Amino acid sequence: MFFGRNIHEFVRFKWIYFFLSLVLMSLSFLFGEYINGSKNWISFFGITFQPSEFGKIFVILYLSSILRNNRDKIDKYMAIFLILFSLIFLILQKDLGTAIIIIFLSMLMYYIRTSKYKFLLIIIIATLILGVLAYINFPHVRVRIHAWLNPESDPNFTTYQVLQGFFAMGSGGFLGRGLYRGNLELIPVNYTDYIFVSIVEELGIFTGILITLLYFLFFIKVMKNSMKMKAKDESKLLMVGFNIIIALQTTIILGGVLNLIPLTGITLPFISYGGSSIISMFIMFGIMQKLLEGDFL
Repeated sequence: MFFGRNIHEFVRFKWIYFFLSLVLMSLSFLFGEYINGSKNWISFFGITFQPSEFGKIFVILYLSSILRNNRDKIDKYMAIFLILFSLIFLILQKDLGTAIIIIFLSMLMYYIRTSKYKFLLIIIIATLILGVLAYINFPHVRVRIHAWLNPESDPNFTTYQVLQGFFAMGSGGFLGRGLYRGNLELIPVNYTDYIFVSIVEELGIFTGILITLLYFLFFIKVMKNSMKMKAKDESKLLMVGFNIIIALQTTIILGGVLNLIPLTGITLPFISYGGSSIISMFIMFGIMQKLLEGDFL
């Protein structure tokens, strides 16, 4: 919250944001290690972190910087290159959750700023091609798709996580089994991907609904505030971009846990265990707070 006294100076560093986005989105693929089938993490002096969590921030900063005037064709081509570059490396790292977020983030931010469909079509077509290639070449992706379509097909192996999540939420009922009374040892990754399942089992579906409503109210409140801002377009784009990130991440992980969409390994914002996720979320939160205070205006 102490950086960026003037938003007009802040957005001048678009090439720094571009370069940092490229580095952070590809760093895990080049120097990372596999954990639970994904190559998303880097260990540095005993500290493990996920570079793509911070890469999302710089992607938003870059898009906000170039979309404020939307006149330079070079910026548009560089934005397309950045997004496709990020998607390729995220898919190679098997970080499908972040890849989905980057896709929808870029499409929504561009459409909000320009109301044009051409860029959206390019991203959608490229995404479909990359998705098909990922399904063909990565068994990890095929397993997730099959588990989503047929959750009862392999209860002892590939669909075990999905079914255990259903059993846990069902056993909790409306008010839950009570704090610390759940069978969390039976739920895989209950402190990251499936933290919502753990909460519902112990505190009930009622608490799960309340948490979901809190995320929804947060999204609505930030969108209302961004529309009321008297700042330039770049300030509003930053607000909307960060808000979209939090909303998309929440929707994707809750949708995966409830088997509405294929499960992807991302964290539930502000709740799941994960230092990189928590720090990146609070960085975004701090910038939004700064924007609302008017120090950037």
